Amino acid sequence: MTLIPKSIASYTVYFYKIQYKIMYFIGIIFISIFTLTALSMASNSSIIFFIFVIVMIAFHMMTFNYMKSNILILADEVKEVENGLFIRNGKVSETIDYGNIQSVTYRYLFSIKNNVVELTFKNPTTLGNKARFISWADSSNYNKEFTLNPYTKTPETQAWINKLKEKINEHSKP
Repeated sequence: MTLIPKSIASYTVYFYKIQYKIMYFIGIIFISIFTLTALSMASNSSIIFFIFVIVMIAFHMMTFNYMKSNILILADEVKEVENGLFIRNGKVSETIDYGNIQSVTYRYLFSIKNNVVELTFKNPTTLGNKARFISWADSSNYNKEFTLNPYTKTPETQAWINKLKEKINEHSKP
């Protein structure tokens, strides 16, 4: 059996968040350059120009809001403590009691291109209603090197989730 590190969450999430911010900035620069170029060329049909610019801005906002809802919610650190989980996302951190966890799901997210563990809370916390993280085993493709199916889940993360569900059931009983 493989030893799980102190933090079940992968440390590579930091790079996903930096990549999102860089891509957002590049998107704004691209829209600005395109708008200035099109403005100088479209002196006759200004209505078509404005419609096209509005469509581009709307597309940019929809795309990056979708990415934001999937990437910036990823927790940087998840550790087991005595009666719950310590979760840190950026500068916000909180210890979540096992009794406050409503459900645990483990699924593939296409926008991240990796399996993600999602914790949904019964009561809202400073982290929000849910927290997501990529496990260390999924980020390093541990024991999945020769698997062609990206949806393959790692047995280490699945075993951790099963133990977590048992602890949640123990704490939710009256």
